[in-house]
Amino acid sequence: MFLVFILTATLVTEHFTPITKATMKPMREIIDELPNVRLIGVMFITTMIIQASVMSINPIVSLYVKQLMHNHGNISFVAGVVAATPGLGTLIASSRVGRTMDHLGPQIVLLTGLAVATVLFIPMVFVTNPWQLAFWRFLLGWPMPP
Repeated sequence: MFLVFILTATLVTEHFTPITKATMKPMREIIDELPNVRLIGVMFITTMIIQASVMSINPIVSLYVKQLMHNHGNISFVAGVVAATPGLGTLIASSRVGRTMDHLGPQIVLLTGLAVATVLFIPMVFVTNPWQLAFWRFLLGWPMPP
């Protein structure tokens, strides 16, 4: 990380011209220009619910993995993989979900993603090994059906 910091500090040049306060639009005016402000609020709430549900298990995922592994093996590594898999799923699916959102509209995509995420929590209760849990959590990060 230090090497990245040094490289960034020495090799990256920024050509940024700050906007003066006089030319900046007021926030109210920007919000009034948006076509569907209510949809943005729904999107924030939906994202909050999905992120809270995905992240809520992280404090206990290592205990769950430890139980699934019967206290044998590299529990820390496997728990880290299980905790990270939703992020990997999101990374892989994000551009596809964005294109789908452009094509179908955000409301359909958000409601479908919320429904799929809700359903995906059910099989997580019945897993018998941590790799099954990692698989279901990976799909949880991929909130659109294929």
